[in-house]
Amino acid sequence: MPAEIALHGVVIPALCAVAIVIVARVAARWCAPNSRGPGGTTAASPGVSASLLAWFDARAVAVAVAVAFALSYRARQGWTVPPRSAWEWLAPLVVACAVFGALLPRPRPRAIRLGVAVAAALIAGGAAAWSLALIDLAAPSWRAAIGGMTAGIALVLVAANLSWPAPPEHSLAPGFKARVAHALARSSGVLIMAISIGGLALVVVAAGFEKLATISAAVAATLTLITALAIFIRPPTLGLGGTLATSAMLVGGAAVAAAYLDSIPRWHWLVAVAAPLPALAAVRLHADASTPGAWRIMPALLGASLIALGNAGVAIGPLIARGEFPPP
Repeated sequence: MPAEIALHGVVIPALCAVAIVIVARVAARWCAPNSRGPGGTTAASPGVSASLLAWFDARAVAVAVAVAFALSYRARQGWTVPPRSAWEWLAPLVVACAVFGALLPRPRPRAIRLGVAVAAALIAGGAAAWSLALIDLAAPSWRAAIGGMTAGIALVLVAANLSWPAPPEHSLAPGFKARVAHALARSSGVLIMAISIGGLALVVVAAGFEKLATISAAVAATLTLITALAIFIRPPTLGLGGTLATSAMLVGGAAVAAAYLDSIPRWHWLVAVAAPLPALAAVRLHADASTPGAWRIMPALLGASLIALGNAGVAIGPLIARGEFPPP
């Protein structure tokens, strides 16, 4: 990837997106009420500005994903309304999923929150099936499969998100090791989707679709930086908006590559989509009280890494052997 493309298509979008998360975190922290009453209770309720910032703080990852995708897409392809080709519908799909998920309420009762998330995942799947009428994949059965996989990955992340061992949100843990454990625990969904979309980007590079590879790399870099940043600030979660947007990016990107590229077997794209599935291990381990909290996410992280990076290695390996990778 030429340096200019990497700069404008990956580095700048990722840094702009991460800046949004930093500003949201700092502003929410600064405006949060600090006065405490007897017994550690808040003496006064936060004002409207603090409540608004806290609302945005909880959805900053979704906004960051949308911004990174939009800036990278603009640098590589340019926005046109309406999209000129079938694959360009991926752009409004991902941005719309991020905005839609971010605007949904977060009710406190667990059952209602789960119901809202399931309904949102099904709507995102329907949007993917409707919008991505791709070459060779425009048949109703293929479009239903794309929508079903989008909803399925989102539901996997929703189920896992309810099982992550979340540390307290109000403070940072003392000590670097404890902060790393807290960051991995609370931002597990962010890191798993960074690994999954990063693996997809590598396979797309091997297949030769440079524009899609750049956009995928920008989103993966954004999620990776957010996870690293979580060591030093209160760790952010993927959130419903981030869940829908990254699911649409992963499945939609793989579908676009499968439709337009025939340089590598199609099974690579199916394996790329399956990378987040090890997150279900967190659901199983959630009921095991003997498993330490920070270790419950390790099978998910290792499984996602093995699938995503192993798949990329199999795709890139023959190109390296022939001296065709990295591309000029």
